[in-house]
Amino acid sequence: VVQLSSGLTNAGTITATGTGVFIGYYGQLTNQAGGVISGGTRAIGPNGNFAVFNASIANAGTINGDVTFGPSSSGSTYGNNNIYYALPGGVLNGNLTLSNGDLLVAEASGSSGNRFAGITGTVSGAMAGLRLRVRSDTTATLPTATQFATVGYDLFDKAALTLTGTAASRPLTVAGQGTVDLTADIATTTGAALTTTSRTLAPGETYAANALTIISRGTLSLVPANTNLYLGGVVLLGDGDTFTNAGTIAATGRTTNGYNPIAAIANGKSVTNDGTITLDGAVGVQRAQSVTNSGRIVQAAGCPLYPSDAAEDLTR
Repeated sequence: VVQLSSGLTNAGTITATGTGVFIGYYGQLTNQAGGVISGGTRAIGPNGNFAVFNASIANAGTINGDVTFGPSSSGSTYGNNNIYYALPGGVLNGNLTLSNGDLLVAEASGSSGNRFAGITGTVSGAMAGLRLRVRSDTTATLPTATQFATVGYDLFDKAALTLTGTAASRPLTVAGQGTVDLTADIATTTGAALTTTSRTLAPGETYAANALTIISRGTLSLVPANTNLYLGGVVLLGDGDTFTNAGTIAATGRTTNGYNPIAAIANGKSVTNDGTITLDGAVGVQRAQSVTNSGRIVQAAGCPLYPSDAAEDLTR
């Protein structure tokens, strides 16, 4: 049995009749190709029925038995913040239980529905996050698995991702380098419908700046749940990202405090509106380096029209 609250890289065999590895706060376990971890009761879990914070498990080898980070902590605002990396070539012969704020990172290839590449059993939990890694041109449907509060895609090698989906309230994140063609309706109340962010980094991986080209053909909307939320926008981009709206974006800002107005689209290297942007006390495009509008930007009655705020270059 191994008790872990720091870093461990395993290339050998760890076997126990109970739990193979006890993982604690900030524990980082890397099971390399050829490494085997087996447990009779569980393969990996906390030493007791308590929540683990900020731990990570990266598996490129074999894990025999269930893996859990423990229960969700009711006292944590941001969740438990644990990560399980299902790396290429690795297999978990068991079930994975995630807690609030945990993240599963798996390959998009081999993942479908409630089954995920590198995991033979079930993935359960509530309010967790999912990141699927796309390494080649892929057409996919947005996951509907209920255990995930957020869904995201990490793009590698300039891959092209075509995404479709039914109406959803779950935010979408995309990261990496490549193109994303999105046809889906996403309506949110507590955050952006679409966000670009950094790729997840498993042990040994290096950071790469985002360079995404995104086109949205569906309807993305944000109606804030209360006035105390600073939400930024319906679509939040990074400085190296290019975005085209070929559908509809709806931003409602009447329910916010007015000091930090919501934007339909915020930031980005280049923003093009070929569709419709509807505003209700919100800003059309904010802090983009370049904006081209050949579509419609419509503000609700009684609100001033701010089609573009602080864009360095605006073409209408």
